[in-house]
Amino acid sequence: TFLNCNITLNEIYLKHDMYCYESTITIHDSILDLEPDSYLESDGTLTISNSTINAVIYNWGDLNLDDDVIFGENFNLEGNVPNMNDTSKIAPYLPEYNGDYILENTIISSDKTNYGILTIRNSTINSQISNYGTLIICDDVTFGDDCCISGSGQIKTNITNKIVPYLSEYNGNYILENITIN
Repeated sequence: TFLNCNITLNEIYLKHDMYCYESTITIHDSILDLEPDSYLESDGTLTISNSTINAVIYNWGDLNLDDDVIFGENFNLEGNVPNMNDTSKIAPYLPEYNGDYILENTIISSDKTNYGILTIRNSTINSQISNYGTLIICDDVTFGDDCCISGSGQIKTNITNKIVPYLSEYNGNYILENITIN
Protein backbone atom coordinates (compact mmCIF):
# COMPACT_ATOMS: atom_id res chain seq x y z
CA THR A 1 0.00 0.00 0.00
CA PHE A 2 1.29 3.43 -0.97
CA LEU A 3 -0.10 6.48 0.86
CA ASN A 4 0.96 10.04 0.00
CA CYS A 5 3.96 8.79 -1.99
CA ASN A 6 5.79 9.81 -5.14
CA ILE A 7 7.33 6.58 -6.46
CA THR A 8 8.74 5.25 -9.75
CA LEU A 9 8.76 1.47 -10.21
CA ASN A 10 10.95 0.07 -13.01
CA GLU A 11 11.08 -3.51 -14.25
CA ILE A 12 8.76 -5.00 -11.63
CA TYR A 13 6.66 -8.14 -11.82
CA LEU A 14 3.50 -7.52 -9.79
CA LYS A 15 1.41 -10.55 -8.78
CA HIS A 16 -0.51 -9.28 -5.71
CA ASP A 17 -2.78 -6.37 -4.80
CA MET A 18 -1.42 -2.86 -5.00
CA TYR A 19 -3.20 0.13 -3.45
CA CYS A 20 -2.16 3.67 -4.26
CA TYR A 21 -3.89 6.34 -2.20
CA GLU A 22 -3.25 10.04 -2.74
CA SER A 23 0.02 9.09 -4.43
CA THR A 24 1.82 9.63 -7.70
CA ILE A 25 3.06 6.29 -9.02
CA THR A 26 4.92 5.67 -12.29
CA ILE A 27 5.34 2.10 -13.53
CA HIS A 28 7.71 1.47 -16.45
CA ASP A 29 8.99 -1.66 -18.25
CA SER A 30 6.94 -3.95 -16.03
CA ILE A 31 4.49 -6.83 -16.01
CA LEU A 32 1.32 -6.49 -13.96
CA ASP A 33 0.02 -10.06 -13.90
CA LEU A 34 -2.12 -10.20 -10.79
CA GLU A 35 -3.51 -13.41 -9.36
CA PRO A 36 -7.30 -14.00 -9.50
CA ASP A 37 -9.23 -11.81 -7.04
CA SER A 38 -6.26 -9.41 -6.83
CA TYR A 39 -6.35 -5.91 -8.25
CA LEU A 40 -4.62 -2.57 -8.53
CA GLU A 41 -6.50 0.38 -7.03
CA SER A 42 -5.59 4.04 -7.30
CA ASP A 43 -7.20 7.34 -6.34
CA GLY A 44 -4.10 9.40 -7.10
CA THR A 45 -2.07 9.65 -10.30
CA LEU A 46 -0.94 6.37 -11.84
CA THR A 47 1.14 6.36 -15.02
CA ILE A 48 2.00 3.10 -16.80
CA SER A 49 4.33 2.88 -19.79
CA ASN A 50 5.99 0.14 -21.82
CA SER A 51 4.32 -2.52 -19.68
CA THR A 52 1.90 -5.44 -19.92
CA ILE A 53 -1.27 -5.23 -17.85
CA ASN A 54 -3.07 -8.48 -17.16
CA ALA A 55 -5.04 -7.31 -14.16
CA VAL A 56 -8.10 -5.46 -12.90
CA ILE A 57 -7.55 -1.75 -12.30
CA TYR A 58 -9.93 0.27 -10.14
CA ASN A 59 -9.15 3.84 -11.11
CA TRP A 60 -10.70 6.64 -9.04
CA GLY A 61 -8.01 9.19 -9.87
CA ASP A 62 -5.94 9.93 -12.97
CA LEU A 63 -4.71 6.93 -14.93
CA ASN A 64 -2.25 7.69 -17.73
CA LEU A 65 -1.51 4.84 -20.13
CA ASP A 66 1.13 5.20 -22.83
CA ASP A 67 0.26 3.80 -26.26
CA ASP A 68 2.96 1.13 -25.85
CA VAL A 69 1.01 -0.59 -23.03
CA ILE A 70 -0.17 -4.13 -23.86
CA PHE A 71 -3.46 -5.40 -22.44
CA GLY A 72 -3.62 -9.06 -21.44
CA GLU A 73 -6.70 -11.28 -21.59
CA ASN A 74 -7.56 -10.61 -17.92
CA PHE A 75 -7.31 -6.82 -18.18
CA ASN A 76 -10.38 -5.04 -16.89
CA LEU A 77 -10.95 -1.43 -15.96
CA GLU A 78 -13.42 0.10 -13.52
CA GLY A 79 -13.89 3.74 -12.58
CA ASN A 80 -12.56 6.78 -14.38
CA VAL A 81 -11.64 6.65 -18.06
CA PRO A 82 -7.85 6.69 -18.49
CA ASN A 83 -5.87 9.21 -20.48
CA MET A 84 -4.46 7.54 -23.58
CA ASN A 85 -3.60 8.91 -27.03
CA ASP A 86 -4.78 5.81 -28.91
CA THR A 87 -8.34 5.48 -27.57
CA SER A 88 -9.03 2.58 -29.95
CA LYS A 89 -6.76 0.37 -27.80
CA ILE A 90 -8.63 1.07 -24.56
CA ALA A 91 -12.16 1.31 -26.00
CA PRO A 92 -13.03 -2.43 -25.81
CA TYR A 93 -12.23 -2.45 -22.09
CA LEU A 94 -14.31 0.57 -21.08
CA PRO A 95 -17.63 -0.08 -19.34
CA GLU A 96 -18.96 3.38 -20.23
CA TYR A 97 -18.60 5.66 -23.25
CA ASN A 98 -19.00 9.41 -23.08
CA GLY A 99 -17.39 10.71 -26.24
CA ASP A 100 -16.69 9.35 -29.71
CA TYR A 101 -15.48 5.73 -29.67
CA ILE A 102 -15.14 2.88 -32.17
CA LEU A 103 -15.19 -0.79 -31.24
CA GLU A 104 -13.72 -2.80 -34.09
CA ASN A 105 -12.72 -6.45 -34.52
CA THR A 106 -13.75 -7.43 -31.01
CA ILE A 107 -16.18 -9.61 -29.08
CA ILE A 108 -18.23 -7.48 -26.72
CA SER A 109 -18.87 -9.77 -23.76
CA SER A 110 -19.26 -7.31 -20.88
CA ASP A 111 -22.07 -4.81 -20.36
CA LYS A 112 -21.55 -1.36 -21.84
CA THR A 113 -23.29 2.00 -21.41
CA ASN A 114 -23.12 4.61 -24.15
CA TYR A 115 -23.75 8.34 -23.60
CA GLY A 116 -21.76 9.56 -26.60
CA ILE A 117 -21.27 8.26 -30.12
CA LEU A 118 -20.34 4.59 -30.18
CA THR A 119 -19.62 2.86 -33.49
CA ILE A 120 -19.43 -0.93 -33.59
CA ARG A 121 -17.73 -2.40 -36.64
CA ASN A 122 -16.81 -5.99 -37.57
CA SER A 123 -17.55 -7.24 -34.06
CA THR A 124 -19.87 -9.56 -32.12
CA ILE A 125 -22.20 -8.17 -29.47
CA ASN A 126 -22.80 -10.77 -26.77
CA SER A 127 -23.83 -8.62 -23.79
CA GLN A 128 -26.09 -5.71 -22.92
CA ILE A 129 -25.53 -2.28 -24.38
CA SER A 130 -27.48 0.51 -22.67
CA ASN A 131 -27.63 3.31 -25.21
CA TYR A 132 -28.43 6.91 -24.27
CA GLY A 133 -26.43 8.55 -27.04
CA THR A 134 -25.94 7.51 -30.65
CA LEU A 135 -25.14 3.87 -31.39
CA ILE A 136 -23.90 3.11 -34.90
CA ILE A 137 -23.99 -0.58 -35.80
CA CYS A 138 -22.28 -1.49 -39.08
CA ASP A 139 -23.48 -4.18 -41.49
CA ASP A 140 -20.73 -6.64 -40.50
CA VAL A 141 -21.77 -6.86 -36.81
CA THR A 142 -23.12 -10.16 -35.48
CA PHE A 143 -25.35 -10.67 -32.46
CA GLY A 144 -24.72 -13.35 -29.84
CA ASP A 145 -27.27 -15.14 -27.67
CA ASP A 146 -26.74 -12.73 -24.76
CA CYS A 147 -27.08 -9.57 -26.83
CA CYS A 148 -29.58 -6.97 -25.62
CA ILE A 149 -29.72 -3.33 -26.66
CA SER A 150 -31.67 -1.02 -24.36
CA GLY A 151 -32.01 2.69 -23.70
CA SER A 152 -33.62 5.67 -25.33
CA GLY A 153 -30.70 6.66 -27.54
CA GLN A 154 -30.60 6.74 -31.32
CA ILE A 155 -29.54 3.66 -33.27
CA LYS A 156 -28.15 4.05 -36.78
CA THR A 157 -27.87 0.89 -38.83
CA ASN A 158 -28.65 -0.60 -42.24
CA ILE A 159 -29.42 -4.00 -40.70
CA THR A 160 -32.68 -3.14 -38.95
CA ASN A 161 -34.16 -6.58 -39.65
CA LYS A 162 -31.23 -8.23 -37.82
CA ILE A 163 -31.18 -5.91 -34.81
CA VAL A 164 -34.90 -5.75 -33.93
CA PRO A 165 -35.00 -9.00 -31.91
CA TYR A 166 -32.26 -7.67 -29.63
CA LEU A 167 -33.92 -4.34 -28.79
CA SER A 168 -35.65 -4.02 -25.43
CA GLU A 169 -37.16 -0.67 -26.46
CA TYR A 170 -38.23 0.59 -29.85
CA ASN A 171 -37.46 4.21 -30.65
CA GLY A 172 -38.30 5.00 -34.26
CA ASN A 173 -40.09 3.38 -37.16
CA TYR A 174 -39.63 -0.30 -37.94
CA ILE A 175 -41.18 -2.70 -40.40
CA LEU A 176 -41.32 -6.17 -38.87
CA GLU A 177 -41.82 -9.10 -41.20
CA ASN A 178 -41.57 -12.83 -40.48
CA ILE A 179 -40.07 -12.30 -37.05
CA THR A 180 -40.87 -13.52 -33.54
CA ILE A 181 -40.34 -11.15 -30.64
CA ASN A 182 -39.95 -12.86 -27.25
